Amino acid sequence: MRTSVVVLAVVALIGAVIADERCSSACTLEYNPICGADALNHYETFGNPCAFNYYNCEHPFSPMRLVRAGECTAAETDEE
Repeated sequence: MRTSVVVLAVVALIGAVIADERCSSACTLEYNPICGADALNHYETFGNPCAFNYYNCEHPFSPMRLVRAGECTAAETDEE
């Protein structure tokens, strides 16, 4: 039983490391805004396409869709 727990812990740790490598957060600081929205139409401005893609990689079950290039409007972000 103890061996099973150790094996499961190791598998979980390896999975976490692989996920971190898959979702690279190495984005530039270039400001090239992207407006995105989730399934509930909560809008968010991302600093650049890399930040948008990183968010979606980290949140595969609640991804943002691209609304447009550029910042989200005040009216969109005030809806939250």
